[in-house]
Amino acid sequence: MDDKHEIILASKSPRRAEILRMIGLDFKVVPSKIKEKINPNIEQNEIAIAISKAKAEKISCKYPTDIIIGADTIVVLNGKIFGKPKDSHESKKMLKALSDNTHKVITGVTIINESMGFLKTFSEVTEVLVRKIPTKKIEYYITNF
Repeated sequence: MDDKHEIILASKSPRRAEILRMIGLDFKVVPSKIKEKINPNIEQNEIAIAISKAKAEKISCKYPTDIIIGADTIVVLNGKIFGKPKDSHESKKMLKALSDNTHKVITGVTIINESMGFLKTFSEVTEVLVRKIPTKKIEYYITNF
């Protein structure tokens, strides 16, 4: 890759960084720190794309010649979107709801290079079955992780 085009991950997610390392990318992390807003008037996969795009565009303004990767993931159960839990109480409530159910995990991705006029967005939907989790295991997980 040309030295003047660095790859920047616009996310502080350790999992996303791990995935990029696994495929051999050399990149740096610059979190976008945007306020993630869910627009209930658009399709669920478009929500994830819109947030990933906002993250990538914010960082792209600061690094217009670099390749920016923005991503966002939402969880949907029975049509309800679960945001990131704010505290242990919300985490417990979310895990109890997901327990013994199938839910969707929707990830939106945006890749942008402002100087080349390049913008690509896409999303991926995965259905996840969570086996029944006893309350004591949920509490242990929340306390220890």
